[in-house]
Amino acid sequence: MVSGMMFAKFQFSQVSSKNSVLPIIISMWKIFLPSTIFMASILYMLGDMRVDILLLYSNYSNPRTGVLNYYWFIQALMHMLMLCTVLFSIKPVLRYTSTNPYRFGLISLAVSVCFIPLTSYYDDLFDPHFSTQANIWFFVIGWVIHFSNNKVRSLYLAHILFVISILNYIFLEYKFDVMPESLASPLIVLVFGVTLLFVKTFSIIRPLDRVVFSIASSSIFIYLTHMIILRTIPHLLSLPLEVERSLAVIASLAIGYFFYNAWESIGQALLNMTKKSMKDLV
Repeated sequence: MVSGMMFAKFQFSQVSSKNSVLPIIISMWKIFLPSTIFMASILYMLGDMRVDILLLYSNYSNPRTGVLNYYWFIQALMHMLMLCTVLFSIKPVLRYTSTNPYRFGLISLAVSVCFIPLTSYYDDLFDPHFSTQANIWFFVIGWVIHFSNNKVRSLYLAHILFVISILNYIFLEYKFDVMPESLASPLIVLVFGVTLLFVKTFSIIRPLDRVVFSIASSSIFIYLTHMIILRTIPHLLSLPLEVERSLAVIASLAIGYFFYNAWESIGQALLNMTKKSMKDLV
């Protein structure tokens, strides 16, 4: 949901104003390059260079094998951005969406919901949780949340979200034995979605804004490292599960932020070297 909201707020606003899909391509590259370098390094150390992971299709070929199975989210996000790139490359679609972003979102949401029973029916072809089409509706509803700029739209979407979260639970979670005894998943989806709908802004204490900004900036690196850390800590320390998870969260934030700063520093150094070389040539 957050990815869809951020895409609607930042990337699409640039696409609409510039009449170009270049902002989406740049965003994809910023995700793909560090993710691929990181994953290739881990796969090399493990001695298992899986092409399906590096080429972004293991969430269809073999999504549940290996320690890097959590990478499906990056793959699904890249697939959705690719789809947006294709869609908004079609000028009539871009013009219509720029004029009617909310209506376009509702149409897209209706289409994306159709993939829920489709994925459930063809469970021999698609993973019910890691395949892209099973998760498109989360991205699309984030878009619609962004453009639900009045109470009527927000209330309308809250009811839609309730229905879709139940459908998703019945077709893809209950059927495939993921928490069949509980409604935890649809409740989490509903509470999180409604919070995004009705809490548009919030205030934080001054020193915390830098912490929040740092975490947001490092999010891709935090995601890439968190599962490795989560699986490593129990092998290093013998602690209660709650303590292990808490340590994993803290370590993931710190290590993700470290990798983000290292990546930015290397990028800035290469940029400065390039500028210097260009000046020397001139």
